[in-house]
Amino acid sequence: MTLEQLAYLAQIVGVVLVIASLVYVAAQVRQNTAAQLASSRQTSITADVAIIAAMIAHPETNEYASKPLSELTSTQIEQVGNLMAGFVRTREFAWSQYVNGVMDEATMNSYMGTLVRWIDMGAAGRKYWDTNNNGIDDPSEDVNGDGFFTTADCNGGVGVQGPTGPTGADGAGAFAGSC
Repeated sequence: MTLEQLAYLAQIVGVVLVIASLVYVAAQVRQNTAAQLASSRQTSITADVAIIAAMIAHPETNEYASKPLSELTSTQIEQVGNLMAGFVRTREFAWSQYVNGVMDEATMNSYMGTLVRWIDMGAAGRKYWDTNNNGIDDPSEDVNGDGFFTTADCNGGVGVQGPTGPTGADGAGAFAGSC
């Protein structure tokens, strides 16, 4: 084998090794991305479990959260504030992970949905759906039939007809004609 043939063989071997290295790096990047997503989810779940454990250990705090602040003592307000702060901070972490591409949209929406439902079901949201103000989840108040008593069940009256808008421009152009 000549020196020139050995050089060609070395180039071929070099190209094969570069391709193998790129495949390996791609696999490592994919694995690292999956690990980051799993770690982000685990961190969010761990924070939620800690909040749930605190609510189980102190069920009165959840009860306080559904009352108007005017009915609570300063200690009770502090307990509710700490609960809310923890709940909101876990959602802040999830938002940060979502914005930075570590958390997918479906996971983000599931985390944010629990916060919205919790607020809706508390005193702040209750005033909108509790039509008879008895503080009880009456079947007739679950207007949309989803099993949750939230502001999604609000049924305001029909509003007043607004003024007629201005007449639009003639339909000349690329989208002129009938559909």
